[in-house]
Amino acid sequence: MAELADDALVVSLGGIRAPVIGVERIEQGEECLRALRAIKEETGSRVDALISSEIGGANAMEPMLTAAQAGLPVVDGDGMGRSSTRIPDPR
Repeated sequence: MAELADDALVVSLGGIRAPVIGVERIEQGEECLRALRAIKEETGSRVDALISSEIGGANAMEPMLTAAQAGLPVVDGDGMGRSSTRIPDPR
């Protein structure tokens, strides 16, 4: 299992729209990658990893696709609090 530094910058990317828009206006495929590059350029910060902000729908997959395009790792968890991380047994 890979570890992130305590001060790692973990970013969530995705779209804000009704799902039907994805049918009416097909994405080019690098929208979130361009957004990631804009974050880096505007903040001067290096993004260390991406994370999904939700468990279902396109926004669950968008960070994984963008991470593959950018060569970044994806944190195994989501913003809804459901993670596959194991909680240690207190015994």
